[in-house]
Amino acid sequence: MNKRFIPGVSRALTYNGGTYGVPEVQNFQILFYRSDILENLHLKVPDTWDDVFDILPTLQENGMTMNFPKGDFSTLFFENGAEPYAANGLRTDLMSDAGQKAFKMWTELFTKYNLPIDIPAFFQHFRDGDIPIGVSDFNTYVQLLVAAPEITGHWKIAPLPGIRQADGEVARWSPQGVSAAMIMKKSTQKDAAWEFLKWWTSGEVQARYANDIESFYGLEFRWNTANVEAMQSLNWPGEDLKALREQARWAKNMPNVPGYYFLGREMEFAWNRTVFDGM
Repeated sequence: MNKRFIPGVSRALTYNGGTYGVPEVQNFQILFYRSDILENLHLKVPDTWDDVFDILPTLQENGMTMNFPKGDFSTLFFENGAEPYAANGLRTDLMSDAGQKAFKMWTELFTKYNLPIDIPAFFQHFRDGDIPIGVSDFNTYVQLLVAAPEITGHWKIAPLPGIRQADGEVARWSPQGVSAAMIMKKSTQKDAAWEFLKWWTSGEVQARYANDIESFYGLEFRWNTANVEAMQSLNWPGEDLKALREQARWAKNMPNVPGYYFLGREMEFAWNRTVFDGM
């Protein structure tokens, strides 16, 4: 079963040696960019965060900027080699050197590099062209296909900017949103349910379902299957599929531990104290 899905996604579904769900659909973080605007400004699509910092002055001099979701600390932590928890999940590991470096980078995006703190609708700013590059999810991809016909052919996607490692590879780690199917413990038909889930999450069935629902309802109902084989069989433009496959290699979801929701809340408090209060 594990070969059907991106390995890093399962971290959100495992706890204490057990696996509690089978991935059904996923949600990618990906880099969107207006190819027409970057070409006019003679800018290259950033491959690393250093590349991002190189192009930001030119964008800002022209009244433009970049979108990065301020609440997404995990991408920069993972890319810097920091983990949120110790191996046993009983304490945080955010105070490591890698964690401190990641936190500094995360907050400096909004203090030193002046990225916008709150963008209510990146989709609309992307259409208008004042934010011609940014990190967003799969829903934005579908929105642009369906609701922004005037810029068709003028935008593309790419893997997330990453951090170049000692061996030259660029680490692009990012969590992927995932919805999962499960079997209740009290079920009296566990075996039958397991056979159904094996059938339902197979590449053949997921590909057929995705194609059927899209052909019947339209592009806006694209089924973002978590099955790797089925995802590759959908009607993606070649360059888009290449970008999605590269980003899929770098999926590493947050592990779930008791009280996990405190982490995001406290990280937001720390971000507010640093960015707003100058602490």
